[in-house]
Amino acid sequence: MHSLPVFDAAALAASPSPIYIVGKSRSIDSAESWNGEWEMVGVFSTKANADAVATGHDDYFVGPWVMDHAAPDETVMWPGCYHPDYLDAVALSPTEAKEWIAAQREATP
Repeated sequence: MHSLPVFDAAALAASPSPIYIVGKSRSIDSAESWNGEWEMVGVFSTKANADAVATGHDDYFVGPWVMDHAAPDETVMWPGCYHPDYLDAVALSPTEAKEWIAAQREATP
């Protein structure tokens, strides 16, 4: 067992300079069958750079992280994770967010 602190919302709030991970969700169009798999796109020192990479890609997301913090052992929602094109969906569950994104796609001419 490691002795590193565990990443959570409190660690993120206390960090003056988080890093930003950009990932690509696999199977974002299928909320019911999405199993949480994603691919690494990049790691950035600023939110602006991460947003620039993720913007315009429906299947990309940005997740802040605090250096030298380990992920919790249990599966949890990623604190602060978002998509720069769909900031209104941030407070939703993953399934609700995917449904909201699908509705936005349909509403966009």
